Amino acid sequence: IRRTDETIESIIHKNSHDADIVFIGLNTPIPGSEPEYADRLISLAANLSTVIFVRNAGEFSGNLI
Repeated sequence: IRRTDETIESIIHKNSHDADIVFIGLNTPIPGSEPEYADRLISLAANLSTVIFVRNAGEFSGNLI
């Protein structure tokens, strides 16, 4: 059972702090919120060894390219 009061940040850090590499999916930021979006990514990646941010799906979702 997962505690509902945990943030995604605390879950990532708790479960991935010893990982050699962590992949985190990206959404497209809301126009005008880019600085806050960047701060959130920095916070998610803080104190993790290696983080690779990947763009989720996008216009080619489900289509071979």
